[in-house]
Amino acid sequence: MDGSTPSLEAPSSGESAPVADPPTAAASPVAGNRFTAAPYRGDQYRSRRVRDLDDFQLWDLDPRELAWLLSHQREVLTRDIETASEPGGGLRLVRVREGSFGDRRGLRPGDILQEINGQELDGPFDVEDFLVDPAYAGARGWRVRLLREGRPLTMDYRAGS
Repeated sequence: MDGSTPSLEAPSSGESAPVADPPTAAASPVAGNRFTAAPYRGDQYRSRRVRDLDDFQLWDLDPRELAWLLSHQREVLTRDIETASEPGGGLRLVRVREGSFGDRRGLRPGDILQEINGQELDGPFDVEDFLVDPAYAGARGWRVRLLREGRPLTMDYRAGS
């Protein structure tokens, strides 16, 4: 990999968006690119799912994990998951990297992401809009709305008490 930011060009209908290699220890922050040398280590956090209903999950995240998530959103959304645009809207998770935030906190291949914190996700450009829009910069967590096996599910990731 040449160190450049991964392409977020919209794939043709039914094609998967490419997933770049994970960052190396030599990675450093660059304007517009929040990759850092801090890898995700899910086993070091005391996070837990505190509510698990058919249509809603509440995750009580260790404040350190939430801080990691909010400072590594680009990595989570463009490197840890591989997506494909859905004809009816949303982004189907084709692959969730083992051990990643998404893997450890409940995202599954086959889920269809519909929105994060109110930002609709219909293609890779919507992911980029979410990542660069200052309106989302001060978020205190993530509220992810998705479809799982055709049924709506909201996953709320917030700092623990």
